[in-house]
Amino acid sequence: MFTVQDAIEHLLFVTDSVPSEAHLGRLRSCVSNAMRAIATAKSKWRYFQVRRSFDLEPAVTTTGTFDPSDLSLTVSDTLPSWAERANVVIAGQRGHFPVASVETTTSLKLSYGPKVTSPIVLATVRLYQAEYVLPADTVSVSAVYRTIAGVDNGYVRLLAPQEWHRYLLLAPDYSENTVVCTVAGSPRYLERLSFLVAGPVSAPGGRIEYLASRTLLPAQVVFDGFQTRCRQGTVAITENSVVGNGTAFTPDMVGCVFRLGNKNPPTGMAGSNPPISERIITSVTDSQHLSLDSPVAPLVGTSCYTISAPIDIAEYMVEAFTRYLEFQVWAILNPQRVRQAAELAHEALRRAKAADAAYPLPTTDERAVYPVVHVVHVGS
Repeated sequence: MFTVQDAIEHLLFVTDSVPSEAHLGRLRSCVSNAMRAIATAKSKWRYFQVRRSFDLEPAVTTTGTFDPSDLSLTVSDTLPSWAERANVVIAGQRGHFPVASVETTTSLKLSYGPKVTSPIVLATVRLYQAEYVLPADTVSVSAVYRTIAGVDNGYVRLLAPQEWHRYLLLAPDYSENTVVCTVAGSPRYLERLSFLVAGPVSAPGGRIEYLASRTLLPAQVVFDGFQTRCRQGTVAITENSVVGNGTAFTPDMVGCVFRLGNKNPPTGMAGSNPPISERIITSVTDSQHLSLDSPVAPLVGTSCYTISAPIDIAEYMVEAFTRYLEFQVWAILNPQRVRQAAELAHEALRRAKAADAAYPLPTTDERAVYPVVHVVHVGS
């Protein structure tokens, strides 16, 4: 997989330079700007599809009392940790009622509730987690399905947000073994998408799997394989479990590419010390323990490593991306070479578009994309 480390190593090779801290900062800026340029070259290239999933929390069943005067609900058992993101289902009452706030460990307030005029005692109350916040780089979701014990369970309906809210008002009080969901802006986290679910599920809740379109986050260029925390210490690996010595693993490394070397930190695949193995980080327990997406062949002793953020562009886009990298670096280091770099980037982008079956090859220069520093202009 092409990574930020590969991009920076390419720039070091092109400029015949060494990775000093100041120079690496300039090169990371070039990578970030090239990512923005490619994103504006064609709308669909801005987003890269990845398969993701999350576990559904089983519903909680309890008893309680509802007071319509202030929409308060008091239950007999301690509320779950996700109660503020829950919906409430009351036996005998049509509709699923969103939680507005959690008051105490056993009481909460609803956004709206059953149409009653006096407090009522509830024999059966079910709470289920209704909001699952998606990763920050998610821009859209498609191909949603539910699995239980690894088997496709189906029974998932993906609705538009307006239809989902209408369903909440009219949904029956029993479970149809159907997860009704939508994807909308999170009411609790600014500029984040949430997966909103309607329908309590029994244990085991199962897993929602979906295809997400993600945007390239320039902030990810900090994982460049060169910074101290991306290569410090050594590691020992047993199957897909990594134990570090002197390492500084952090949770934001999840999703990055983990490359394993011998006595020295590995380079990219085209470098002088290519990695023995390359895997994706799936979880980070603490600064010295993380997990990989698949097992690694047994190694003797400890090994060096690098961690770098992926730039998961299609294979036919790699050349165009590297040409944009060169254009950005020459704009900083040698402006006399900018025009030639722009022509090479233009030609590489033309070939990439030709390789994309969904894109017709431009017939005139007026439809092509011309790069300038930090910006890509599109001819009218």
